[in-house]
Amino acid sequence: EILSINPGTWEYETAKPMHFGNLDGLNHEPDLRKRLRKLYKNNGRAGIFFRDTTLAILAYCANRIPEISNDLVSVDQSMRWGFGWQLGPFQLWDALGFDTVLKDMEKAGFTIPNWIYQMTLAGLKSFYSDPETVYQPGQGYVPLTVYADELSLRAIATTPQGTVWQNSEAALLDMGDGVLLYEFRSKANTLSVKVIDGLEQALDILDKGPFKGMVIGNEGDHFCVGINLGEVGKMVQLDAINPFHKDHKGIHNLIVKFQTLMQRLHYFHKPIVAATQGRVLGGGCELVMACPHVVAAAETYIGLVELGVGLIPAGCGLMRMAEWACDRAASDAPVDILPFLKRVFETIGMAKVAMSAEEGMDLGFLPATTKVVMNGDRRLYVAKQDVLWLDQLGYNPPAPHRTVCVLGEPARATLNHMAYVMSEGGFISEFDRQLAERLAYVITGGNLSAPSFVSEDYLLQLEKENFLPLIDEPKTQERILYMLKTKKPLRN
Repeated sequence: EILSINPGTWEYETAKPMHFGNLDGLNHEPDLRKRLRKLYKNNGRAGIFFRDTTLAILAYCANRIPEISNDLVSVDQSMRWGFGWQLGPFQLWDALGFDTVLKDMEKAGFTIPNWIYQMTLAGLKSFYSDPETVYQPGQGYVPLTVYADELSLRAIATTPQGTVWQNSEAALLDMGDGVLLYEFRSKANTLSVKVIDGLEQALDILDKGPFKGMVIGNEGDHFCVGINLGEVGKMVQLDAINPFHKDHKGIHNLIVKFQTLMQRLHYFHKPIVAATQGRVLGGGCELVMACPHVVAAAETYIGLVELGVGLIPAGCGLMRMAEWACDRAASDAPVDILPFLKRVFETIGMAKVAMSAEEGMDLGFLPATTKVVMNGDRRLYVAKQDVLWLDQLGYNPPAPHRTVCVLGEPARATLNHMAYVMSEGGFISEFDRQLAERLAYVITGGNLSAPSFVSEDYLLQLEKENFLPLIDEPKTQERILYMLKTKKPLRN
């Protein structure tokens, strides 16, 4: 129990109910603007606090034009880029309703600058008339400044030759100069079956066409949050009622297809660059790990989080992390590899997510050559330039790992003991420990009595063999359902 201090008595007591009001509807509203409008209209403590705070902030920002900035775009950008806001103050004002906020400001007694009243006299009802134009005090609506080092996928897609190929959840765009871009358009940029099929199609087009290379990226808040768990759940249900698919043939085929695709991506003969931002989780992380070259926004949160839903990574992620441990070691001696393998085991076992691109490189999720971009809006431009630069050098794909050094049963015993200690200390559940033991089995090479050299395909087979039995595990199914319902992990 977490106790709360009573400022009257300075004693720690059981926390009292906060009485925030009915906020249930907000949790299930995916659209940020609609969610903000609902909270703004809420009559509970949370709604009152949000209204009072927001009105004060917006009134302050309006009165700082032109004191600290001649245009409101700069204010919005500074709050989004510098403080991580999803909407800048004037974008937030538009989302809540121009007239609604203005009336509430007047009612609360805030000072309203003259340029706001000039907007109302002109009959204008928003700061942004559309995504490409913004209100400039004294001038009216003006086009947003387009910088040479920022690319708009919306603008590319609307040109006659901009879209090379597309389906309902993905598209292949022509960025110009012989560079393609594969864009996710699925819900939350998940790896759906259509996205995976689309990537395979994109590689075929890149292979046969007169193109120099490809960028994988999008303009969403998050690069990719992983495999589409809803689709996986439907496959499991269909396999359960099909007497010929009791071995989860559908899931098996999907894993084989994804592993094959990731290997093809990694060793492709033309440069492929991933441009990441926001969350890069699970299968999305494995996709980025398969790309030899990455341009990452500084705020990239990447990790293999499959254990959080009762599974283990099975899209080449464990194989690449085992390779990373070997590559980081000073030699092939087990004593040199084991410290890095223990770190891999702890990172994946605890479903740890890197809190920045720099930490992503340190944990092995991103290559050491990753280009980190502070201004996330420049990602796609920098990635395109990276493709052109690699092409001009005369691109050579990564040399295949002929063998990977795995440490066998001695190292597995060490990793299993780590899981035992964590379980006995109450840091993980018994089921977490079972998952950790499967993880240890794969990254140490399976049923090998001593350190050995194995092929990548051998490790991929281990990934698949240890993933499929977990599909029938009741605790795994509980975790998946809980994640789909609440968007939060369940520790059962």
